[in-house]
Amino acid sequence: MVKKYVGQRKNRRYSPESKLEAVRLSLEEGVPFKEIARRLDITSGTLVKVWVYKYNTVGASFVKEHRGGSLKKLREGETIEEKCHGLELENDCLKKLKALMEEGSRTHPAHLLPEPQEVRASTHRMGTAP
Repeated sequence: MVKKYVGQRKNRRYSPESKLEAVRLSLEEGVPFKEIARRLDITSGTLVKVWVYKYNTVGASFVKEHRGGSLKKLREGETIEEKCHGLELENDCLKKLKALMEEGSRTHPAHLLPEPQEVRASTHRMGTAP
């Protein structure tokens, strides 16, 4: 009986050893991606292709990648709490800036602002001036 994977193969995680074995089979033995996926019970040959590309780009360290990446952007010595506080302050400043810009557009609507002199002169020459 053939085991069918319905939704069970989605979002699987593979060990670093499995990834490196897939890369080795491709680079050293020339096994096609699809065949490697079948042999090692990997979701697809495309995933193997991605691993081989990453291996060729950054080396064996690609297997140590972590999802999310937000921790990668912390400065040295910075805690998650400090990063969060900084982002909250930045968000508050952006909200205040947005409010000021909206307030300014209500008191100085763009359609009531005078046109630059160059625009008036060019429209007058073309006979389109009011």
